[in-house]
Amino acid sequence: MSENPTKTPDLIKLSRSLAKIGTIEKCEGCSCYIDTINEFDAVLQGEGKNAPTEARAEIDHLSKKHQSTHNCIGCDPCYPVAVSNQLFEISGGKSADIESLAAAGACDVPSVPTIGKSLPVSPLINITSKNEASCADTSCDCNAPAENSSVVSKTFTASEMAWTVETGDYRLGNPKGSVAIATLASEDLYKDFSQQLCDDDCSICGKVFTENIGIEKVVKNIVANPNIRFLILSGQEAKGHQTGACIKALHTNGVNERGRIADATGKRPWIKTLTAEQVQRFREQVEIVDLIGCDDKAVIEAKACELALRSPGVMAGSALKAEGVPHHLARETVKLKLDRAGFFIIHPKPEANWLMVEHYENSGKATCVVEGSDPAKICAEIIELGLISQLDHAAYLGRELERAKLSMQLDFTFRQDRALGDLDGENTPEW
Repeated sequence: MSENPTKTPDLIKLSRSLAKIGTIEKCEGCSCYIDTINEFDAVLQGEGKNAPTEARAEIDHLSKKHQSTHNCIGCDPCYPVAVSNQLFEISGGKSADIESLAAAGACDVPSVPTIGKSLPVSPLINITSKNEASCADTSCDCNAPAENSSVVSKTFTASEMAWTVETGDYRLGNPKGSVAIATLASEDLYKDFSQQLCDDDCSICGKVFTENIGIEKVVKNIVANPNIRFLILSGQEAKGHQTGACIKALHTNGVNERGRIADATGKRPWIKTLTAEQVQRFREQVEIVDLIGCDDKAVIEAKACELALRSPGVMAGSALKAEGVPHHLARETVKLKLDRAGFFIIHPKPEANWLMVEHYENSGKATCVVEGSDPAKICAEIIELGLISQLDHAAYLGRELERAKLSMQLDFTFRQDRALGDLDGENTPEW
C-alpha cells in the first residue's frame, strides 16, 4: 500500500517541529509536550502502513527520551498546542478523542462519574456596550488602599479570609461577596480592579490560564465559599488553551466518564482532581457571565455591581471545602554538607554577556570551566558532566547563576553568596 501523499509530508514536518520543541527546557518535561507526543503516536497508529517511517522513528525516539516532570505552567504561546491543533486537523478530530488516546496508552486520567446535561443551566450574559454605572476606579493593591485614595478599605478577620483552599495568582476581597472574576490570560487585569470592588462585591479575582489545573483551582475555591453566586469570565483567552470556553463547557455539560470536559474546545481539558460532587456544586452554585475578550475594567466592575444587587443569597447546603495539598514551612538550614563532587566559583563577564563557572574538587584542585550565556544551559551541562551530586547544591548553583546573569543585565557587582548553613567538622575541605 502506498503512503498517503496528502498526510505524509505534514506528519514528517510536524514530527520535526515537535522534536525542536523538545529542546526548549520548559517544554521538554511539560505534560502538554508529553501529551502531544502521545497524540502523535495515536495518529501514526491510525495511519497504519501509511504512517511515514521518518515520523514513526522520530516519535518513538521522543517517547523514550521525554518524561513528564511538571504540569502545564501556562506559557503563552504554548508551543506543543500548535502541533496538537495540526494533529487534530490531520486526524479529523480523532487526536483529541480520549478513547483513541487511551487505546494508544496515552492517557492517565482517572475515571470520573459522568455528569450529564440534564441540570438546568444559568443563562450566559453577554455585554456588548459599556454600562454607565460603574464602581470607583481607584487602582491599588487589595491589601491596602491606593495612595491618596479616598476609598477606605474594609478589614476582615483571618478566619474570614481563610476560605480559599487553592493557591494562585489572585486577590481576595470581601469573603461575603457574591461575585468572582476570572481574568483568563490577561495577567495583570485583576490587579487594576478598584479597592471598592474588592471591599463590597468581589470575593476573589485573578487570572486563570490553563484548561485543566487552572480550572480545577477555580472550582475548588468557588465551591469552598457558598457566598459566591456569579463567575465573570473576562480578559483575553489563552491561545490554544481556550480556558474561558472550557469553563463554560464545564458549567454547561460537566465531564464525561473519562474525565474530559464534555464538548470543550481546549486541547487539554482533562479534569483529574475534582470530584463529581464538586463539579455538580459548581454548576448549581454559580451563574457564568461571559465577558471574554473584555479588558475594560470599568465595564467589568459595573457588571459585578449589577450582579451583586440581584444575588440570590448564600448557596444552600454546606460549603465543599476540599482538603488542599500539605503546606510545609521552610526551615533554616543548620548544618552544611559539602558536595563530594566539588564546588564552583562563578565569574560573570558583562562585556561579553558571558558566564564562566570554575569547578574545583574539595581539595582545591581545578578540574574544568563550564561557560555560556544561559544559566539553565550551564546547569544542564554541569549535571551532564557529573560535577554536582546534591539537590541542595544544584538549587544553590542555579540561584547564583541567575543572580550573576541579573548582575550583567542590571549593572551591579556580583558577589557569590555562601551556601546556607554552617559547615560541620566532618565536612572540612582539604584546603
